[in-house]
Amino acid sequence: MAHALGIRATSVVASSALLGMAAIAAFTMTLVQHPIVDFPDSVDPIEIVEVQPTVTDPPLRTQPASPLPRLADFSFDQLFDEIASPPILTILPAGAGGGAGLPSVIDPEWVRVPRDLARYYPERALVRGIEGSVTLNCIVDTRGGLDCAVMSVTPANWGFAQAALRISGDYQMVPATRDGMAVEARHRMVIPFRLQ
Repeated sequence: MAHALGIRATSVVASSALLGMAAIAAFTMTLVQHPIVDFPDSVDPIEIVEVQPTVTDPPLRTQPASPLPRLADFSFDQLFDEIASPPILTILPAGAGGGAGLPSVIDPEWVRVPRDLARYYPERALVRGIEGSVTLNCIVDTRGGLDCAVMSVTPANWGFAQAALRISGDYQMVPATRDGMAVEARHRMVIPFRLQ
């Protein structure tokens, strides 16, 4: 047994020595990597040739065929030829639409109408020469102010609905009366947006 113990001790010492030498060799080793491709020292310049397409594309229009109108170039009459007086009015029959049961204003007497209507025209539509029309259903309060909702807009998504609502906020009419007292009423108006 003593003999086996000596062999084991010698084996452990020898293994430790070999592992130590392998570790020292690994830490002191330098890895040299050689390039895979051998590039030449000089390369002739490459000539770039521009090829013109054989298919002719339609010419791009950098400016519109006719000059685009500017908002500042328009006056009240030019922008809204149908709004020189108050908007076109359509009266709802009693009980129709929003505010059911409220009397309808047949022939409104305007106390205040908006001025400088060019400022309301949606700029995106103006630049593209788009005209539109908005129908509003309004509740007239006891002071004659209008609280309107959009019933229809043509064409949609050009800002005409928002512009018509802003315009309606600047209108005021003599309020409807019943037995000498101001009462709420209904009123439908069509606001056209026209360019000339």
